[in-house]
Amino acid sequence: MRKNFLVFFLVLVFVAVGAVITNTAFAAPAVSFTSTANYISNITKLVGWQFTVNNNITVNKLGFYDDLANGISSSYDVGIYDVSTQTLVVSGIVTPSDPYNNWFKWTSITPTVLMAGQTYDIVAIVGDEYRTWDPSGFTVNPDITYIKNVWSNYVYSLAFPK
Repeated sequence: MRKNFLVFFLVLVFVAVGAVITNTAFAAPAVSFTSTANYISNITKLVGWQFTVNNNITVNKLGFYDDLANGISSSYDVGIYDVSTQTLVVSGIVTPSDPYNNWFKWTSITPTVLMAGQTYDIVAIVGDEYRTWDPSGFTVNPDITYIKNVWSNYVYSLAFPK
């Protein structure tokens, strides 16, 4: 029972925001899955997830989950914060016209190195877009380790989660 509870929240926040990470010649999303399962909306708050970097990585895109590849209704701020300093490392705005791939709309950002051993939060302000949980074929890129979900209620602009 407890495992299912954790998976629900882990996946719920994982699919709200994403990042493409690269090292050497490898480029892949931070999280991926093969199909969606359950849907939920009407959660307006700052949501995301915390992770530790296992190998130096370069983030060059930020993503926002696009339910069923049917488009997002507005633009969404996505950012990565350094947990130790609570400072914004990189951010971008995912728009309805951004390209779609692997269940996400993606915006290009200035390539930003995240250092091995450091812990980061990736977050977005989530409006009334649909989210999914418990998708099939869910995987996490081996260059990062998921730690926990993060969120803040009553936050309406990009911020470090409290």
